[in-house]
Amino acid sequence: MAQVINKLQVRSGRFDSTRMTDLNHWTKARAIKPQVFDYAHRMLFASKTNQLNLSQGNILEPLFGLNKTKYIDGLNWSWKIGVRGYRPLTILENRTTGGDPTAPGKFRQPIKVLVDTDLSAIGETWSPGSSDKSQVAMVTDIQKEGARGYLYTLKTYTESGDHFIHPMYLKPGTKWTRYFTMRGEAAESGSHTEMFTDIEYKNNLVKLRKQYKVTDFGAQAVLDIAFSDENGRIYQSWMDTQEAQYHMAMNKEIAIAAMYSRLSDKPVTDPDSGYPIMPGAGIQQQISFGGNVERYTTMSAELIEAFFDRIVYARISPGDLGEVVGFSGHYGMKEFAKALDKWMGGKAIIRDSNQFTSKDSQGMNKNSLRVGYQYTVYNLPTGGSFRLIHNPLNDDKEIHRDIDPLNGYPLESQRITILDVTGGNGQSLSAGNNICLVRKNKVAGTTVLDGRVGPGGAISSNPKHPGDYYRVDISDSIGVEIADPTVTGELIKTVAA
Repeated sequence: MAQVINKLQVRSGRFDSTRMTDLNHWTKARAIKPQVFDYAHRMLFASKTNQLNLSQGNILEPLFGLNKTKYIDGLNWSWKIGVRGYRPLTILENRTTGGDPTAPGKFRQPIKVLVDTDLSAIGETWSPGSSDKSQVAMVTDIQKEGARGYLYTLKTYTESGDHFIHPMYLKPGTKWTRYFTMRGEAAESGSHTEMFTDIEYKNNLVKLRKQYKVTDFGAQAVLDIAFSDENGRIYQSWMDTQEAQYHMAMNKEIAIAAMYSRLSDKPVTDPDSGYPIMPGAGIQQQISFGGNVERYTTMSAELIEAFFDRIVYARISPGDLGEVVGFSGHYGMKEFAKALDKWMGGKAIIRDSNQFTSKDSQGMNKNSLRVGYQYTVYNLPTGGSFRLIHNPLNDDKEIHRDIDPLNGYPLESQRITILDVTGGNGQSLSAGNNICLVRKNKVAGTTVLDGRVGPGGAISSNPKHPGDYYRVDISDSIGVEIADPTVTGELIKTVAA
């Protein structure tokens, strides 16, 4: 399968009946050789040239990579993520009697607590997770108590006989964690091992369609396209410019669905066929399900640092964090730069004037200067860095209208989205291996229905309707799979209701 496109050249032109035949028209060639043209089609509408920007509205391929797509046969799919299956014990009731109630366990007196589940073995050492590591006790007995839980008997064994467990750690709701299991010579038993548990996520993808007409006048402007595959074979093709504009509009709808689609508790009905449609969860909803979402009112370097601390703590060792990439709109990037400028202004740092001020060779006179700068990367204190790049979808006025009353900026433009906090997307501006686009097999395609004219405005030899236009139907599908939502996050600008 020809997947690697070595070269792609696109230029504007006018229809040439000798070079631009019916057989090498882009849409019809794609229908005949989808194994060649499908990948090239996605690359075409993720490309920019000096004259053309065919990637307008298409944020998916540039952000996630052309190859980050999985094809499925159905309309729904599932994937699994391994999480630690361990859970702590939760104390339901303190049943300890006798002795000093302010010093339970003193003089090795038994401590009895009712817990919610049986996760222990006799002889294991458990702790409430306190910073005082003397607060440990050994499990000496376990009794099932009806449907309520299990009665655990604990006993202190460290320090001296005066040692005890602080009563605050025996209150209902306190969680205790296994430490280790000690055994002697010729032992025959041991403790449990916590394995990973597979949690299954499910999602749906939806099919999208677009229908439009290209008139005989509109079909005169065309795109001249040429590309070669990894074997060096050159393909020459062409497409009506108006048709390309509709593909760009289709890509925008796909991007909106991928980002903002929401699950439904019941299917919606297709108005043509009556078949059910099950909307899937887009990127924002999947992040809200399992990701790290925090709302803020004022952007600051301290906010960013604290946000990363909460996510990275106990997940990544200091110094091992790579470059984390976040996506935001115009005003989000502007507020990010202001926050770092304010943070830097409070430090004993001298700015190099050559980096911020320079001569303006096109100014009014030789004394003209240019000045200004923008911070785009924050080097985090514990290693790694946070780079913010622009996502044009955050700035789309057609779908985002809420204005921040505090500064007058669009709210969505100030949202920051992180797709992989582990820095898996540090080598390129993509989502690494954490996000995959999902599409249905044999759905993407285009159908051309000739009228009096066909592509390029040529008179059709086989018209299907009498109009001075040809009709085009575009079909595609989209779904999103976030392999591990726990490493994603969002900082959402919010205002009081």
